[in-house]
Amino acid sequence: MGYFLLNASLITDFVNSLKRVPNSEGSILSALAVLGNGPYMETVESKTATGTTQLNVEDCYLFETDQGTYYAQTAQGRATIGMSLAELENRLDPDRFFRGNRHYIINLDHFESHTYWDKGKYVLRSRKLPGRDLVMPRARWQSLKEALNRNQGVMSSRAGLMPRSDDPPADA
Repeated sequence: MGYFLLNASLITDFVNSLKRVPNSEGSILSALAVLGNGPYMETVESKTATGTTQLNVEDCYLFETDQGTYYAQTAQGRATIGMSLAELENRLDPDRFFRGNRHYIINLDHFESHTYWDKGKYVLRSRKLPGRDLVMPRARWQSLKEALNRNQGVMSSRAGLMPRSDDPPADA
């Protein structure tokens, strides 16, 4: 009986913690990732021809998958990494990185623009990846807007800027 009460208490606490997780979108996995993570990932291990190295995630413009292999795009080029996009999504700062679809995660610090495309899709562009179009489904549009608003706040706080009280709201 005591075992049952202990487990019921743990489940109740977990459900209550799900309600407190910011922007969890109801996903148990994302809630567990937020609860289990302290600080966000700062480096990712990369495999190169000469061995293994650490990449600073701030220097990665894009994380992507191509035919079952995971890559990070940096100024030095495309590097193979050993983490899946699901693992990365859970360990990267959501104020700085956005998963547009199941094939990529873009660094919002290098985000340039978005354009409505055909059949309910959007194309995202990064200023560090000229000529590269990243397709995103319309269902992710609201999440992108929220991520961009959070990212602008993060960028302002890093630069030491505070929004002015006479600034229009972000949705205006």
